[in-house]
Amino acid sequence: MKLSWILSIVLSIGMISPGLAFASASQASTVYLSGIKEDPISLTKYLSILQDPTQSLSLKEIRQPEYKERFLPANSSSLALNLGLSKSAYWVRVEFSNMGKETLEKLFEISMRQISEVDFYFPDSEGNYQTISTGSSRPFSTRAYKNRNFVFPLLIPEGSKYEVYFRIASQNTMILPALLWSEKAFHDNESLDYSLQVVFFVMAALLMLFNSFVYIALRDISYLVYIGFSFCSVAFVASSGGLAHEFIWPRSGPWNDISQSVFSVLSPAILMLFTCSILKTKEFYPKLHLLLTVSIIAVFFVLVALSILDSPVNLVQMYAAWSFILILVTLVFGMRHKRQSTFLFFLALLVFLIGSSIYIALTRGALPYNAFTSNSVQIGSCLEIMIFALMLGERFNRLVKEKQRDQEALIQAQNESLSVQKRLVNTLHQSEKRLEKAVEQRTSELKGALKANRKVMEYSPLAMLVIEGNGICSAANQAAQVLFYKTRNQLIGLDISKEELWREKGLYTQFLKVLETKKSQAIEVSISNGLSEERFLDVQLLSIELDGTVKVLIQIVDLTKHKQSEKELKELAFYDGLTGLKNRRSLLERLDQAIMDSHHYGHFSALLFIDLNKFKQLNDTHGHDAGDKLLIEVAKRLKKNARQSDVVARLGGDEFIILAEGLGTEKTLASKYSNNMVGKIQEALSDVYSVGNIIHHGSASVGVTLFSGNELDADEILKKADLSMYEVKRQQRG
Repeated sequence: MKLSWILSIVLSIGMISPGLAFASASQASTVYLSGIKEDPISLTKYLSILQDPTQSLSLKEIRQPEYKERFLPANSSSLALNLGLSKSAYWVRVEFSNMGKETLEKLFEISMRQISEVDFYFPDSEGNYQTISTGSSRPFSTRAYKNRNFVFPLLIPEGSKYEVYFRIASQNTMILPALLWSEKAFHDNESLDYSLQVVFFVMAALLMLFNSFVYIALRDISYLVYIGFSFCSVAFVASSGGLAHEFIWPRSGPWNDISQSVFSVLSPAILMLFTCSILKTKEFYPKLHLLLTVSIIAVFFVLVALSILDSPVNLVQMYAAWSFILILVTLVFGMRHKRQSTFLFFLALLVFLIGSSIYIALTRGALPYNAFTSNSVQIGSCLEIMIFALMLGERFNRLVKEKQRDQEALIQAQNESLSVQKRLVNTLHQSEKRLEKAVEQRTSELKGALKANRKVMEYSPLAMLVIEGNGICSAANQAAQVLFYKTRNQLIGLDISKEELWREKGLYTQFLKVLETKKSQAIEVSISNGLSEERFLDVQLLSIELDGTVKVLIQIVDLTKHKQSEKELKELAFYDGLTGLKNRRSLLERLDQAIMDSHHYGHFSALLFIDLNKFKQLNDTHGHDAGDKLLIEVAKRLKKNARQSDVVARLGGDEFIILAEGLGTEKTLASKYSNNMVGKIQEALSDVYSVGNIIHHGSASVGVTLFSGNELDADEILKKADLSMYEVKRQQRG
């Protein structure tokens, strides 16, 4: 892990060694899902473990009686099982019992991202075991579910016991937090998890961007080195946290496995370079500077060694430990000589040391696994980057003050040119006087124009207001009275600084800007009038000067009809006018995108083609109005029974489509899910319909086709689903 080397020597003394510490007599408990209310369920205490030192056992072998008896129950109350750093593979077994009356859809999660190989075995509907082979050393497309953790969807049949196995092997420390989630709870947690990651990376990006601007302004190399260090720290967090594998290099498995070691080595190397720059070691500590320089150059040899060694963890720890010892010694010298910035530097280093030591203690089994300990390095890195940013901010202020002193000295040296400056000032005064005369003339012209055009303003179809510099309305025409549903007396004297409408919509801010800059401004806003109807307005604010005071003329154009027309055109183009579902054009666009996503990620998607039975009979017997009401009710039922991410569309007539994406990379699971969905739709559409005073017993023929990759285009997939629907209809007629 990143810089896990920092206190590895200290922590290794007297530390409890991680690894297997399982009971030998008892058997691991079965997970009785109907009796457990917690969500998620921690599976650690239910796991049984079999060590495979030769990494040669197969699923068939470990299910034999002689090996089944060798599985040892974990019997751990911790959230995670610590298997330590080992060259062995481990087989893990867990048994679920579903005594309920319906199939349960669950998500099995291993929230440790750096496990090189994860092979997951689960039984299908016929009892045959299917395999999902994934891991940090394999392409991201091998994941059954697109997430930075290892997530596997499970369908646990009703009234049965369900036994799954998985095999793990890794060149990194193996910590095994296993959880079983319901779909809703998992998706809620997933959204929160990714949101927190976004906050961290956005904050780090903003700090790097800010220091980039500072570097451009000052040309101080320290800021550029800090950016490099921050980048490596962020890259390590992205690598160890599984985000780099998901978004940056999804196809590169081996590189992903070694990338965190690479950034763990680059970070201390750049930090030593940062130390040299900030503390000016070449000038004040030449011997330490030589050691730091040699250590920085040595990083290239360490990187070469990383590509050769099978297990580079020890080398990473040795290099990083040496680097930090050297940096600490340099900081001690700096603090003794009261060098600037050394205290904040030492504080940043201390914070990161604490975070790293907590993580090392976790990997060695001395601390329990939880959200804080598992993310301690990331938290330490975040605080370290922020403290370094504060340190550089202090350095920036110091440099600014030094430049100010230089500028004052320069001003003092320029006293000889005062006579020239005085002539320039006189010329400027003359120009100002000419400008004042021009302004007076223009004001006089505006007064005349405003007086001549008052009737034009009064009867203009555009709403117009004149606002004084203090925010008080001094004039309003008839169109403004109609627009705001106020009389002239109510508008004149109105203080817009106290009006909620003007503040919420940003109009008062634009008003102040016009007063300050004397430049016209335009803004588009929406308001609700006295009848609670939403209206869209184009507001123009113009600066005018009358009687020596600046005023603002506001002209308002009502865009409501234009906006409504745009909305209607959009709905006509992409949505069915009767049911409000997506139409054929919108469906085909989404289907094209689904084909590209399926090809990119390697997952299966399903297209359900739905045709209503007996619809023509209802339409011919009771009229089109009854038929339309039935179609609207069908649309509601389809949306209710589809996932939120599914696309529900109406092709025309009584034909509907459901596009379900992201069904995993395993065709058997995708097929099973789509067939379940077909049954669910048929059942929903077979319920009795109440169409006005008519009771209608309807049904539907549902065809389905799976697709993955880009071998077929959208029209061909629709045709396959259509043929499947007609085959179902033929079988129903029988």
